[in-house]
Amino acid sequence: MTVKEFTNEKYNEKCFLIILLGTIEALIKKSITVDECQSILPLSAAEENHFDSRIQNIIERCYELEDFDGSQRNEYENSLIELKESTMALLSEYADYSKINWMQ
Repeated sequence: MTVKEFTNEKYNEKCFLIILLGTIEALIKKSITVDECQSILPLSAAEENHFDSRIQNIIERCYELEDFDGSQRNEYENSLIELKESTMALLSEYADYSKINWMQ
């Protein structure tokens, strides 16, 4: 199975946002680590593809999660919730691409 390559930047951004959302949810559920998050969401991918700066900002904020220590657990969890809400709000701005098969 492969992810289909799109020529429309908005398709690519929406697909990336869905991956971003799943990654943040996995962090919330403690299914992955911040290090894994960073390997799944390379900032360079958003920059190289010229994604919306708000997407880049969310990814940068995910990278900042590693700065939290054990005593800041509430702040860490609140940051994750805020990142998830920001991603959902941004995702809702994109058009419906239900007529396109995203996976091959």
